[in-house]
Amino acid sequence: MNEVELSEASARKLAQATADLVVDKLFEKAADEETVTRVASVWGNQLDRHIGKIVRRTVYAFVIGLIFFIGIKMDTILEWLKRN
Repeated sequence: MNEVELSEASARKLAQATADLVVDKLFEKAADEETVTRVASVWGNQLDRHIGKIVRRTVYAFVIGLIFFIGIKMDTILEWLKRN
């Protein structure tokens, strides 16, 4: 078997070259307009879903509160009518 031994300096150079290549490819992909559009679309859709959920919950809470308020007022009105 042929074993290739790397010195520590060679290993560091190889690691640095590999890291530089990976970072370059990452920045190249991040700068691509299609990639940016896809990422923005995903984030936008998720944000829309969360905002929609918050709005729905707020509306449901408001409707339930309104129903309770009407129920309390109707009870008060019915008691007043019974007295008169």
